[in-house]
Amino acid sequence: MRHGELAYGAAGMTTNDPCMLDDPQVTVRHVDLKEWISRVYPEEKPAFLFERRRRQRRHRPTASSWEIMPASPTKLEAVTSRWHGTERQHSGSIDDATLSDRAERTYLNIIGGLLSLLLGESPSGQPYSSFRTQDAVISALVAHHGKSMGIAERTLQMKFARAKRLLSR
Repeated sequence: MRHGELAYGAAGMTTNDPCMLDDPQVTVRHVDLKEWISRVYPEEKPAFLFERRRRQRRHRPTASSWEIMPASPTKLEAVTSRWHGTERQHSGSIDDATLSDRAERTYLNIIGGLLSLLLGESPSGQPYSSFRTQDAVISALVAHHGKSMGIAERTLQMKFARAKRLLSR
């Protein structure tokens, strides 16, 4: 906190006011601590901060890890195909075919605009929100609304990237 690496404040509000450092009421928001731990200690996933499946995620096999497993080409193809199907099924994304291109662009423009406000600053340099990074926004969304369809880390990263690209045109 003293070196400006970890956001802090009081009563759940981030202030980063150096006068607060010695105050017994100083707090660090869950999302800020989680973002800091992920950035500074990427291999560490403390149980009090990361849910069990997030801590174990790094041990999940990837599509490329199937390639090193000794198996017949037919079996390997079947397993890889099933893995990709399961990954799509559990990604939490909404089927894009249900939206018209115009509707999807509209939603992505809104998402991109909101994201730029959340991470932006006023002309005087004051942050509009306490979120510093896109990862912090995603972490908070997943923490608060992770059971809702479409609110998954991977889906949000993809949608945010598309939204930013659309707005930057």
